[in-house]
Amino acid sequence: MYSRRLVVAGLALLMTTLAGCANELGGDSGSGSISSAGGGGVDPRVTDMEIDQDFFDTIGGSADVRVLVVNDGDAGDVEVTVTAYDDNDNTIERFTEEAYVQEDESKRVDLSIDIPDGAESADAEVSPA
Repeated sequence: MYSRRLVVAGLALLMTTLAGCANELGGDSGSGSISSAGGGGVDPRVTDMEIDQDFFDTIGGSADVRVLVVNDGDAGDVEVTVTAYDDNDNTIERFTEEAYVQEDESKRVDLSIDIPDGAESADAEVSPA
């Protein structure tokens, strides 16, 4: 027959192990929920990009680029990158701007760039900073 001390020690070990698993998965014993490992974090995406000049008609010069970023995650810093391509879709240059976005926020991020020679097109992407 098991002794009371052994049963109590076994229950204590089991509870400690379960509590450790909940903390590793991002939950806590009082919340009743467990999030994925690594936490929620910033979850940004680009929904629109506007350029005040046509890349095809401009040789050199500068342009203002407006990128609309939607954050479906927690608040935090994001990095917006505008990439300029030549007529063969080769990357010519990348321009980066960091911004802070709130939880569930849509935010316009403005970049002023010098249009590189040979640029024919551009696109934008965003990632957690």
